[in-house]
Amino acid sequence: MFRNLLYCGYLQHSVVLGEIFKGTHKPIVSVELFTKVNEILKGNRQGYINKTKNLLFPFNRFLKDEKTNKSMSGYIGRKRLKDKTLLFYYYTIR
Repeated sequence: MFRNLLYCGYLQHSVVLGEIFKGTHKPIVSVELFTKVNEILKGNRQGYINKTKNLLFPFNRFLKDEKTNKSMSGYIGRKRLKDKTLLFYYYTIR
């Protein structure tokens, strides 16, 4: 509730990115309370961490093994040579 601007009397839409409009509806909470609660929520007191998408392996959990239908995950392999390290990327069953 305290993350949506609708409850403090404002509107926001993805069509007009970054634009916030004053709504004609009656706000449920004051703007001051909404702002204060959002500042507290920014502190991430619950310990919840948003996972970022792994851009190296965009098909994680979308690829399935043909025989077992289990999800596949991407991994990075390393092969050390005398003067350099080779990286190779592959998918395998979890």
